[in-house]
Amino acid sequence: MSPGASFSAFWYLHGPSLVLAGLIYLLIFRGLVAIAFGWELSSLPGRILCAVTNPMLAFASGITPRAVPRFGIWVFAVFWMFVLLLVSVYALSIPRLRPLWH
Repeated sequence: MSPGASFSAFWYLHGPSLVLAGLIYLLIFRGLVAIAFGWELSSLPGRILCAVTNPMLAFASGITPRAVPRFGIWVFAVFWMFVLLLVSVYALSIPRLRPLWH
């Protein structure tokens, strides 16, 4: 089976993994932008980036202890999104809905 046929046949399994991977990359990009320009971005692309990543940071701050600084929350947000990605992949591979590696 070709890779294109695999994706089109199992799009409902690959879709969440791609979305989570994209969100992880956006979080990493926001962290790099925050290091370079500061946490508060006033430009339109910066505000859009903040609007997309703020819910993930809020989720991570709910799980992470309050003593962790803002940059640590960002690191934990990347970590928790990666854990969520791994859990979703393994959860779909247990009932053999999705091959773990192919």
